[in-house]
Amino acid sequence: SAIKLADEKEAQFELLQFLASIYYNTKRIDEAIKIYEDLLKRFPTRAKAENVPMNIIVSYEELEMFDQAI
Repeated sequence: SAIKLADEKEAQFELLQFLASIYYNTKRIDEAIKIYEDLLKRFPTRAKAENVPMNIIVSYEELEMFDQAI
């Protein structure tokens, strides 16, 4: 709900990143990957600065999908 209400892109990024972290930590890895990839598309500069690509790699490794991680 907060994501929909957030007007500023900074707030949207932070809320989506937080949601992805929650999904990852609760073992909903596929959902976390979708959000991380969306962050990378919508906010490429900020996502790279915040190491979102590494989060995607770690998520794929957690799922033992090593080809995608590479």
